[in-house]
Amino acid sequence: MKSNIRSVEKVVVLNFQSWYKFVPATKEKLFRERRQFQNSLVANMEAAGADFSHPASAEYTHERGRKNTAED
Repeated sequence: MKSNIRSVEKVVVLNFQSWYKFVPATKEKLFRERRQFQNSLVANMEAAGADFSHPASAEYTHERGRKNTAED
């Protein structure tokens, strides 16, 4: 029998951190939230203080690095 996410019949521990909360989710909700996270990744990194400029290149500005990171 080929295994897939629907046929898993045992509990699988994915993270051992005591502070991490697991919540039930549908496949659609998981994919929607993953897409939202990916779409806002650069903004979240900037809010945390990320600088996308390159220290060895004056042409590689924050805005250029931000654009390149967002496109990847």
